[in-house]
Amino acid sequence: MKSKIIVALGIMALAAPALFALNPGVEHFVPGAVRGDGRAGAFWVTDLTAFNPTTDDISVDIYWLPRGENNAAQEPVTVTIPAYTSVTVPDVIKNVFGQDAAAGGFRIVGSDLVAGSVYVYDQNGPYGVSLEASPITANVATESNSSRTSTINFTNIFGIEENSDWRTNFMGVGTDPNGTTFDLRIFDAAGEVVADIQDIPLQPWETQLWELGRDLGITDLDGGFLEIFVTSGGGIFAASRVSNETNDGQILEQWILLGD
Repeated sequence: MKSKIIVALGIMALAAPALFALNPGVEHFVPGAVRGDGRAGAFWVTDLTAFNPTTDDISVDIYWLPRGENNAAQEPVTVTIPAYTSVTVPDVIKNVFGQDAAAGGFRIVGSDLVAGSVYVYDQNGPYGVSLEASPITANVATESNSSRTSTINFTNIFGIEENSDWRTNFMGVGTDPNGTTFDLRIFDAAGEVVADIQDIPLQPWETQLWELGRDLGITDLDGGFLEIFVTSGGGIFAASRVSNETNDGQILEQWILLGD
């Protein structure tokens, strides 16, 4: 059964051009969100913002997608967003989904066009990063699972650092209800392959995060890039580059082909 929440706070009118850059659509995915302890004394919290660019009220189903799980059976919380307004839900993992410590992502489905993003920030420090809710049309998918006229089954994420100053987290969410498989290659700045990992699975709507150092054994990488090749299903991918000293971060997004 769906849960319904009444959004009475955090609503403000916004000018349309600023948020149309966030690619409104009906179905969106956010591959990374977290609440809990991090490195260097950080405590990470996530705010979620959704924008209704239409002239009518819309309902938006927000699915919490716990990391590392098959999320096909997750039930949404439903939010009503008035016409042409933005709704921000602070500390959404705690305040809406009741989790004191959790990691995962979101699936956002609107009754009409909607745009969204999350802001993940260190509650104990001045830093945070924003991550767009990517529409399903931006997924990297095989031909049989693509929602685009043209099929893009590979992508890159560049600007990767893994050294004494910086660490990089790679994240993904499966966008196919039947599951997804992809290959990952990691290159240094000169284009030499430093890791080649085949057949990485994502369960239906599973979110996952890999630390390049701790999980994938990458060291001394300056200005490298990732290559993601989807072999079944579809997915949306991103990375975050974080300072080891300050926890200041930057989101590194996959490229997508504009148009059909």
